[in-house]
Amino acid sequence: MTDEPSRRSPIMLGLIAFVAACAILVVAFSIGFAVLFARSSSGPSIHDAQASATIEVGEAPWGVAVDTATHTVYVTNKDSDTVSVLDGVTRTVIATIGVGDNPRGVAIDAATHSVYVANSQSNSVSVIDGASLTVVATVPVGDRPLGVAVDSAEQSAYVTNYRSNSVSVIDTLRVAVAATIPVGTNPSEVAIDTTTHTAYVTNVDDRTVSVIDTTNNTAAEHIYIGGSPYGIAVDPATQTIYVGVRKVDFEEEHTFVSIIDARSRTSTGVVSLDGDPVRTAVDTDSQVLYVTVSDPDGLVVIDLRGRRVTDIFRVGHFPGGIAIDPDTRTAYVASFADGTITVVTR
Repeated sequence: MTDEPSRRSPIMLGLIAFVAACAILVVAFSIGFAVLFARSSSGPSIHDAQASATIEVGEAPWGVAVDTATHTVYVTNKDSDTVSVLDGVTRTVIATIGVGDNPRGVAIDAATHSVYVANSQSNSVSVIDGASLTVVATVPVGDRPLGVAVDSAEQSAYVTNYRSNSVSVIDTLRVAVAATIPVGTNPSEVAIDTTTHTAYVTNVDDRTVSVIDTTNNTAAEHIYIGGSPYGIAVDPATQTIYVGVRKVDFEEEHTFVSIIDARSRTSTGVVSLDGDPVRTAVDTDSQVLYVTVSDPDGLVVIDLRGRRVTDIFRVGHFPGGIAIDPDTRTAYVASFADGTITVVTR
């Protein structure tokens, strides 16, 4: 009898070890599923933006700008040779203004409420009076103007000339070209930091961003991006530049937002995108970056504090131009192929 317990001990120990191993496996699987769920739930949320509003405008809407003081939205219609004027409160078209041939970029002078429209086939800029909603001047510029931005304090508008590889500077008081600045190859978009009086120009075929001192209208240097830069936005509060980039290496495509320190003019990181970036706009107050992307079409929302994509809104076909009204936390997205503006409120 005294030998019985000693013969059973290995069996009991084996059972205990088996039960313990099973318990460990259950815990491990539970942790694994929890981690997998946490990872999947931490991804961006997908939203139907059409629930906000969809406004019909002209043919092939390209550029969008918002007068935040009046909540008035201006949309260039590339194939209609017009500008649609929207009331941001009622979300209705209140006027349609004829401009030059093939209008693209649009920008607003916040001090005068004047609107500047780059007409790419007319090689001109139409100036619209925001009060009367009529064209009050037409200014000849370089070959194939695309982007436009205004520095109200310097009383200047900056226009990229895609085929001239230059930027035309319009004196907004005299309503005439005051200077022409050579930049890189095929300049497309332009953004201005009005606090430092610096303009940044994307050069598509140079893979660079030109830096212009708007106090003396000279191009100081070029920032190498490493891919083809498209949309560009500047956050004056943090002195940060955001550039949408498409890069192809050995037939493999990479799309992302490059984050650049405006002081050192070096990249401090990237945020990967699913889709080709078209335009960008930053909401400084909310520290949010909006990026329109194509293939697949959408509006990507990036939290700039965490530097991660938090939301993706479904918009119309081939979204392009975008403008933000920070007071109402509303984004206006032009859908080139649909002839619509999608309104997204967060």
